[in-house]
This record gives sequence, C-alpha cells and structure tokens, in this order.
Amino acid sequence: MKEAKLTCFANPNNRNRYYVAPTGDGKSKCFIGRTANGFDFLGYTIHPQRRLRPSSVSLERLAIRARRLYEQRGSKGRLWEYVSYWYRWLHGGLKGLVTRKGGIRRYYIYILRRLRIP
Repeated sequence: MKEAKLTCFANPNNRNRYYVAPTGDGKSKCFIGRTANGFDFLGYTIHPQRRLRPSSVSLERLAIRARRLYEQRGSKGRLWEYVSYWYRWLHGGLKGLVTRKGGIRRYYIYILRRLRIP
C-alpha cells in the first residue's frame, strides 16, 4: 500500500509556523514548529536574530567527505584545500549574510579533531 505524499507549506495566517505531512519514505523532511527558534535550510541554520551558520547536517557531511579524502591517502594540505573549497561554497553568493567567525582555520581544526589527526 502506498503512503500519501503531502508537502510542506507555510500557513499564510501565521508566519511563525510551518506545517508538514509525511512523505512517502516515512521521514519528515520539513520543519514543524516556531521559526523564531531557528531552522535548517539548504545547509544553513537560519535564525531571525543572527547571521547564517552552517547547519549540523552540513558540518557532518563535510566531516564524512573529509574522512573519505583522508582515507585515500590525502595529506593535511589536501584537507586544507578541501575545507577552503567548502568554505567558499558556504559564503558563495551571500555577501556578508554568513558569519565569518573563526574563518577557514576554524573549520580546518574542526575536521582535524573529528578525524583525530595530530
């Protein structure tokens, strides 16, 4: 028996809530609740009072791909290069909307710690 596919939509009467119904895969991919608390969208965490930040899912994917690269005998220099490409994607086209706190070095150190590289 097929499950009904429903979509995520905003309630026009209340701008602080998103509503969702389940998709066919049984997992909800939309946010339910107040947007005033912030939400994840397209790899960014969006909060009304702050600059954009990379979402936890985006950082997890960065770590997974960096691990794959390092397992294929990638050096620290190659990891730095990969993180710098990712950092450019993070800020690409958003002209100052994304926080630059810590810069590339912050994410590079994050990856080294996640991979337990001395």
